[in-house]
Amino acid sequence: MSSFLERVTAAEEEVRSANRDLAAAKRDRNGKIKEIEKSISSTKRKLTRSVDAFRDVRLTATTIACKGKTYSLSSRTIAEINSTGSVYTTVSSKNSTGVSVTGALIGGAIAGPIGAVVAGKKDKTSVSSKVHDDRKLFFCVSCDDGAFSTEIRPEEEKGAFEFLALVRSTAASADALRETVERETAELGRLLEERQADTQEIDRCTEKAAAVQKTLDDLVATASPQEKEEYDALKKKRTKRNMVAAAAGVVIVLLLGGLLFSQCSREQPADNRESSIAAEDVRLEDEQPNEPINAATSKPKTSSSSASTTKSEPDPKQDETKAPEEDGVKEMLNAIDNTPATEILPSLLDKGYTVASEHASTGGDFTYDVSSSVENPDQEYALNWIVTGYKKLDTDKKTVTLLVTTQNYLDEQEQKAATQKALENKLDPFDAWEAVQRYGEQEFPYGFEVHSTFGLLAETPEDESTWFLKATCTVTGSNGANADGTVEARVTGTSDNPEVISFYVY
Repeated sequence: MSSFLERVTAAEEEVRSANRDLAAAKRDRNGKIKEIEKSISSTKRKLTRSVDAFRDVRLTATTIACKGKTYSLSSRTIAEINSTGSVYTTVSSKNSTGVSVTGALIGGAIAGPIGAVVAGKKDKTSVSSKVHDDRKLFFCVSCDDGAFSTEIRPEEEKGAFEFLALVRSTAASADALRETVERETAELGRLLEERQADTQEIDRCTEKAAAVQKTLDDLVATASPQEKEEYDALKKKRTKRNMVAAAAGVVIVLLLGGLLFSQCSREQPADNRESSIAAEDVRLEDEQPNEPINAATSKPKTSSSSASTTKSEPDPKQDETKAPEEDGVKEMLNAIDNTPATEILPSLLDKGYTVASEHASTGGDFTYDVSSSVENPDQEYALNWIVTGYKKLDTDKKTVTLLVTTQNYLDEQEQKAATQKALENKLDPFDAWEAVQRYGEQEFPYGFEVHSTFGLLAETPEDESTWFLKATCTVTGSNGANADGTVEARVTGTSDNPEVISFYVY
């Protein structure tokens, strides 16, 4: 290989590396933004957390609903049980002579003690009594935005009064809960704005990608005719290698009895649409892309479905202000390794510690969520919280802040990272984009260019075998006119033999 080809090959590798760094920076930023948005959503759900239900009445942390209508709870809410009617007892007495007396007893007997119903007689007397309850009970609630009442059966009276006490206590704390949620949401909102505004790493990677791409372009542009011939020969050699690999793949498919074909068919989307742009007369629909980008900066939206990278956790030993007492707390905290909160929090509380919980990734205050889930693990809202570290340990004041996340989040990040790593090892995204470029050139012979660096909209693993790619593009018609659009593609295969299984331009 000549020195020119060595320089070109090295420049191409630098371009691939710079594009990978840029994609990673975008994934990291979007992942952090998505995590904060999840925290905001989780915080707001505290207001609608289900508390209990009684007959057709549903109680949440800040509302109460009955017969399809919902009312807001507050410290001004009035809840009570009203009744009409009474409870009374009837007594029947009958002796052997056939004389009987029937009457109503309310707190005493008719005509004195039962034995005196028929005085002076020694005949055998039988007595029976029956309790009657003709009351009607009503569960009544009055809120700032309306009132309701619903009838309950007398035999449900005990459960009704228990539910009444719960409604009153929930209403008394509703205002404070709203203030807490509003404060936490505002704090997370400010953090979200900071994350959205922080594009420093993306800007750095974008500049680097542009610089190495320019170096490659200049190197090719200033090459001598002989060097250009060598470069063209190298590209043809690559193309031939890909064709040979493709042919070998066909043979393997036939030998395996269509196994690979079945897999590709399963991955093929149902709406794999052919491009509607004719090669002779290019007319792109003037449509807004599903995922627009900022034309000036070519930066991604503030949220993305791209897989987020695993975030670095804060130092678990930071902010220790006091030497720990001989109670084993420091040893227990230093041994934390993604430990369930159910194993850590009760031990700290038993030792008299005041424990705060902070999300390890977003920094949000999740003290209430963690405590509620540990105390009531069987409740619908309970989450499997995991302790990843700690900070601000003060053994004199007996305070500590636990760094937490959820098991679902850890599993999700681990799965995403594993899927992406497996796919990158098999099919480098740079090679996948090159396959899209070649496919586009075949579809539009008068000119096609995909802007996979500055017009990147999506670069997402669908699974361990397929990339979903989306970017802006430019198509040239037979009259030489350019039209800007968006290309979506799905690419499978390997870096040596990538295969475009879906291609759509609009």
